[in-house]
Amino acid sequence: MKLDSLVTVLLVATALVFATLYVANRLSINALIYVEITLALAVLALLLPTGVNRSKDKEVPTFRMPFSLWLLPIAVFTVSEVEILLLRRTGLGYVVTLAAALTVTAFAREKPMKKVMVATAIVGASLVQLYTLYVPSFVNDTWRDIIWAAPALQVGHATETAIRHSAYPFPVVPLEYVLVSLMSGLDPAWASVVMGLLYLLQLPLVVFLLSRRFGGFDDFR
Repeated sequence: MKLDSLVTVLLVATALVFATLYVANRLSINALIYVEITLALAVLALLLPTGVNRSKDKEVPTFRMPFSLWLLPIAVFTVSEVEILLLRRTGLGYVVTLAAALTVTAFAREKPMKKVMVATAIVGASLVQLYTLYVPSFVNDTWRDIIWAAPALQVGHATETAIRHSAYPFPVVPLEYVLVSLMSGLDPAWASVVMGLLYLLQLPLVVFLLSRRFGGFDDFR
């Protein structure tokens, strides 16, 4: 067995061990998410091309899926919606579904741009719920920005709000929410969703340009 294959098997086995610990109430959900994301990134790193000359790099195995990849964002949204309605929060089902959807997308035998857009839609389906349905907290960056933008819209001036926070020497993100709300008529929460989706659409483009410029490869990886 090649070293890469052996390491991949060990990483997957480690991920299953930590998932078992969570099910047995020996591990918190935050620790599980941190560990699983770290292990997933380690596995994906093994699949990345190693140099500029792509012809010498190993090919990533792909599989033809028996269903449309566009069902994956719907599945992630549905599972998270059900968990929020039943548990008032997302849980392990959402985390597993999100990870499975992104993994299936990565290994699907589809055109690279389609895979990038499906992955973007999967994360975007999560943004809609995470940015709008959770109880606001001034500690959380997204809701902190929303809570700052709301009174700014009410009083009509950015500096006359009663909210003062060390994170806002110049509140760029809340002001973006204010501008989007004014131009679209949306409330600040949905303005944050719009901004989040715009950031998400920009990310694949930036990654593509940087990887082509500095890494020498231009495929979906």
